[in-house]
Amino acid sequence: MQMSMKTEYALRALYELAQSPQFLSRRDIAQRQGIPISFLEQILIQLKNAGIIASRPGPGGGFGLARKKEAITLWDIYVAVENPFPYEGQPCFPSLKAPCERLPICKLKQVWFAVNENIRKTMASLSLDKMVGNLS
Repeated sequence: MQMSMKTEYALRALYELAQSPQFLSRRDIAQRQGIPISFLEQILIQLKNAGIIASRPGPGGGFGLARKKEAITLWDIYVAVENPFPYEGQPCFPSLKAPCERLPICKLKQVWFAVNENIRKTMASLSLDKMVGNLS
């Protein structure tokens, strides 16, 4: 399992949205968290498409959480921005960009599957609410 800066930036953007009682502009989020705005725009689109955030046009608009903080998990965020499932049936390293040639003969795939499953369960148990609570 691999996390990139996209996940880091998504978490930082969601931290801002979770702390704010109102919608925030992408510019405000980018400035507060030091995220390049062009990169943030891509991430916000992915989070919106996943139903994690909502947008509102016009004055007082911007971005806000689409669900309660308690209902958004680290796993939801990771899946939204990393898209870790390009190849079904690859239990060890699901984020590989090509099918693993060794999968049919690999003796360690069950070990990696167990590791990844534990990571997924842990990520699914961490809500945005818990993450924000630990960060503040």
